[in-house]
Amino acid sequence: MLTSKHGLWIVFCVLAFSGCVTPLTYGPMGGEKHASYGYKDGKSEDGRVSILVVIPAGPRAELAYEYWERRAKEVCGGEHYTKNIYRAVRATQLYDYYGGRPGDYYLEGYVTCASP
Repeated sequence: MLTSKHGLWIVFCVLAFSGCVTPLTYGPMGGEKHASYGYKDGKSEDGRVSILVVIPAGPRAELAYEYWERRAKEVCGGEHYTKNIYRAVRATQLYDYYGGRPGDYYLEGYVTCASP
């Protein structure tokens, strides 16, 4: 049976651990808020734009695709583009002992903007 003492302890633990998780927001990598996660893009010599999206292991993998599509729409100014996603990787982070866990998710590809 839970007492008020147990309830306070549970609330304290939830609050303490929730402060350790930083929410993932959409934005470019390398900034003050997005040092390791977000998107990075660059233009190639043939006019295509390379887009890389990196998200941490916690969120669902589909979020990387949502971010990639969102950045493609921003780069091309709308829905008119051709995409070529050539890398979708979620590496396993291994422990020093037996076992591991899913690592960060990387999604990379090219987008070619088309006229509407």
